[in-house]
Amino acid sequence: RIFNFVDEKDIVPIGYRHTDWNIKLRHVGMLIFIDSKKKGMIDQHMWGGYQFKNGNLQVTKESLVQFQQAKHAYNMLIMREQVKNLEQLKKKFTASGGGLSSGEQIYLDDSQALAVVSHASSEFKTAMLSVVMVYQKGIQNAEKLWTETLTDARSIGTDLSEGEIKSALAEGGCTEQSIVTEPVNEYKEKINKAKKMAEKFNQLAKEIRGKMTELVQRDQELAKQLKGLVS
Repeated sequence: RIFNFVDEKDIVPIGYRHTDWNIKLRHVGMLIFIDSKKKGMIDQHMWGGYQFKNGNLQVTKESLVQFQQAKHAYNMLIMREQVKNLEQLKKKFTASGGGLSSGEQIYLDDSQALAVVSHASSEFKTAMLSVVMVYQKGIQNAEKLWTETLTDARSIGTDLSEGEIKSALAEGGCTEQSIVTEPVNEYKEKINKAKKMAEKFNQLAKEIRGKMTELVQRDQELAKQLKGLVS
């Protein structure tokens, strides 16, 4: 995925965010709008207006949300693709009913099977960590929002009891059920789905490594070629 970082204070990319949506302007990748400060024309174009915080480039809130959504979707795609890769690899080892076909021997001889499993494991773990962190952050944000909502309401309704404050919030559609319970349950369900995908992935990787070990044991010549590679 290509991300195109745009400073709207720079005159060169002006028009990327066109007010007339009937006009389809061409651009490369996903547009990320920078939260920049005003500089001279040349400095503005040469990234002089870019602002950083703790080493991170500052972007608009709108672009930050879009970027996070795109990154999350990409991580989910990686997880699905790596599971698919291992499923296809498993088929290669079971196609001959447990024996070693010529195609499988070539595949093993080049040590590609080991590389695929190792790469897939690395990619999957990285994506899995990012996905779970997104959901855990969502849970924290939901709980924080409810706490802040109650705090603000208490500061306004100083003469009201706790029950009266919550009743007033409920009339406006703000309840712990809607702000915390429902979103948190949804996030937890998604975390469980991600963990089930991880269990499936790990089982596939285990089966493939086991099959490779079995094949190596059956073929002494292959064992010499792959000695030390199968753990």
